[in-house]
Amino acid sequence: MGRVTDARAQLHAALEPVLPGRVYPYPPASPAPTAPAVYVGELSADWTDGQWAATFRVRLVADGADHAAHAQLDELIDAVYDACASSSNCYPDGVSWEPFDATADTTLPAYTFAVAVDMASSTWCRPDAPAAVPIPITPL
Repeated sequence: MGRVTDARAQLHAALEPVLPGRVYPYPPASPAPTAPAVYVGELSADWTDGQWAATFRVRLVADGADHAAHAQLDELIDAVYDACASSSNCYPDGVSWEPFDATADTTLPAYTFAVAVDMASSTWCRPDAPAAVPIPITPL
């Protein structure tokens, strides 16, 4: 598999404990599966300070009465942050309110969480010089 596919799989695995059985590695096809759900969505990639990282849009979708849905989303945001904080290669970023259009008639409360996943790193530093080789005492 490629780096992007691996990054998506690693993020999906890190988020699975957040909502077991309801974390999906790709955005849903219409109609969407029943909420609550977590979707690893679209990505953008960037090379910064020797790190190549993919930033995924992780959609957190809830359903139910207004108060209950927002309380559930609050818990999901905390759980995603905690899952990333305990992971060795995903880093949570900003969260924004983006309602989810489940069908033409149904909009569900949802947030989009930006999560960066390291894909590769390199250094532009010169490697250390090799250790000195001793010169033999007697000529060869």
